[in-house]
Amino acid sequence: MLYPSLSFVAGALLLSISMASVLGEKPAVTQPGRATDTRSIRTTTPGGLSGLALPDSFLQQIDDRIAIDAYQGQNHGVAPGPLPTPRPQFKTTARLADPVRTVRANLPAAVTALRQSLDPQILPNRGFRAPILENASEPWRPQLPLDSFSRSEREASLWIERRLALDGLLPTMVRVIQILGPERCLEDSRATYDWLIRVGFPADLLHHFQIGTMTEVFQRPSAIIQAAARQAMGTPAASPGFEPLGAVFDYQRSLPGLSWINGVSIRSEASESRTVEGQIPLNARYSMSTESGEEEIGLVRLQVGGGWRDGVVPGGSIDVVAQIADQFRSADFLISVAAGASAPFHSLITNSWRMRRRDQITLCEEAVEPSAWAQDNGKAGLLIVGPGIPPRPATLVPRYACMDEGKSVFLPGESFLADGLRAAGHPVIHSPLLFQGGNLLCIREPKSSRRVLVLGEGTVYRNVALGLSRGQVLAAFKEEFDADTCEVLPVVSYHLDFDVTFRTVGPELVAFVNDTPAAARRIVELGTAALQRHDLLPPDAARQTLADLSARKDAVALGVLTNLVRRHLTATNLYSDALSRAFVADPSDEAAGNLQLFLLSLDLLESSLPVRAMNDGSPRSAYLQALRRSERARRNQIGALEKLGCRIVPVPSMQDLYRSINYLNGVQHRGGYIMPGFGGFYAALDQAATAVFRSVLGADLHVAAIRTAECQRMHGAIHCTVSVYPR
Repeated sequence: MLYPSLSFVAGALLLSISMASVLGEKPAVTQPGRATDTRSIRTTTPGGLSGLALPDSFLQQIDDRIAIDAYQGQNHGVAPGPLPTPRPQFKTTARLADPVRTVRANLPAAVTALRQSLDPQILPNRGFRAPILENASEPWRPQLPLDSFSRSEREASLWIERRLALDGLLPTMVRVIQILGPERCLEDSRATYDWLIRVGFPADLLHHFQIGTMTEVFQRPSAIIQAAARQAMGTPAASPGFEPLGAVFDYQRSLPGLSWINGVSIRSEASESRTVEGQIPLNARYSMSTESGEEEIGLVRLQVGGGWRDGVVPGGSIDVVAQIADQFRSADFLISVAAGASAPFHSLITNSWRMRRRDQITLCEEAVEPSAWAQDNGKAGLLIVGPGIPPRPATLVPRYACMDEGKSVFLPGESFLADGLRAAGHPVIHSPLLFQGGNLLCIREPKSSRRVLVLGEGTVYRNVALGLSRGQVLAAFKEEFDADTCEVLPVVSYHLDFDVTFRTVGPELVAFVNDTPAAARRIVELGTAALQRHDLLPPDAARQTLADLSARKDAVALGVLTNLVRRHLTATNLYSDALSRAFVADPSDEAAGNLQLFLLSLDLLESSLPVRAMNDGSPRSAYLQALRRSERARRNQIGALEKLGCRIVPVPSMQDLYRSINYLNGVQHRGGYIMPGFGGFYAALDQAATAVFRSVLGADLHVAAIRTAECQRMHGAIHCTVSVYPR
């Protein structure tokens, strides 16, 4: 039967979750509609990309994505047209008693008030680490109080911003100690540790360097600071950097319930404790879950951010969360939700979801609103204790949750929800490393059984910005995530999970990759047929255009289609709703978004034409060149995957462009693959992608496509939305 209108939850959901829909867009790239001078991004200090030691090729990719988004924002605007029709009614089944429990972190009122007062995005100093878990009540400064700094403190903080990535952690510390005064630093290493943190230096990383025979982790910073101070007293300011007394990098794996942010002899009492977090031994080992299809899913972590507009928006956050719950009915669910939306969301679950047991879902109420993206603020794994003790699902969270590419912009709500997870009884481990979860994929090689951690190159640069060398970064990630080896892939999309999904198939490791040209061609074909159906393109012209596309006479076909769509530009440089309505086939369709995907596909085909056609120096020429470089990067990344020994399987799918369609941002599990689908007008492309996965996975595994169009228009899909843990 149909559950009657959920008007009793509409008010609260509209107030609480609709705001999340504004904030819920994954802010991976500059938003369309705002032209951006990319040169200023590199040269602005602090806060820009200068001082981060980023290679030119990576900077070019960042510039290209900004240019692509800006061009589309200025030239792909569409007049208001049909939006996805919200669903105000829901199917219901027999009620289950108490399927949902609600928890909230018990934090001091001052901590909660401070968290609620923060901007949703902050560019922090280089040494910042989120004040969560053990350190929730500790003083912290995401942005340095330069007005209260002495002249030497200001000079030291600017040196850190400009030179940390270039010179390295220890040489930078020596220079900072020279600036602050080595005599004072030599007298009191504990005070110096706090002083270094005050001026923005990542002093907690000193625990991962060993000097001489010093083995006690808690004493390492003191020994290194004293050695650095002695060296600084005898080193001219202009001398090149050095590593004091041959200190060597010796990364110490993060442990549950233990943090080294507070000082030199931090939490020594914790090191003597046998257990933390409800009888978890302190020496429990975190091991990241593999994502190549070996595991049966036992726990799913999600966040609710957006997806309500007078009802559940098809393919939006709430809808995707519900569809995932329907796919993994035997799993438990851990869902972070803004406190104001908790009660209505609880009602929605109990009245429309099919649950199997009591307390199958835990809602974590958050004082600061989370986004929809549970993947990026923590990586799923297991706590492995020892023989005879079952592993427990656990989450490793980064130094602080962040967004952007070269820069690392702090997202407070994404870090603070770690306390809610712990309040639910879920172990959370705070890493000193900086990462975004969609840029880390752990796979298991079928022949050797080695655990391989695949990193997007941006993850390496993010930690080089903390003062670590490339080799130190890889060694740290290998140890922290319990991998046998690390491999780095060149960048194409904002995150790797838009570029590749891995699957073990017999003795082979298969890498499903985007075939952007194939997807663009199929989208143009679907659009051409729709234009003919709506009498916008004569039948003969439509048949000839489709024949030209099939024969790869792209220039001819593009000429016809480009002239047609340009005739529908209004005086305000917007494409008319009469044109966009041709791209609506289902109540779940968004007319403007579907048309913009067609326009992008036209541009992608044009960018594949001979280069002489796009070198006139115009903004469009620069845009097409950026698309061309993006395609070259995609092919280079596929070459890197082939070197890893993967069998490459192309899928008609696109990388993370502002208006694109992606089928790789899904979840591999033992029973099959949960694939992001678009549905509606582009359902035929969904079917083509599904057929590719089924041809490789075989008849015994299930490929399920769920609606994600609204999430994809906000730079996310399934893998971005979920964090899954083995049973």
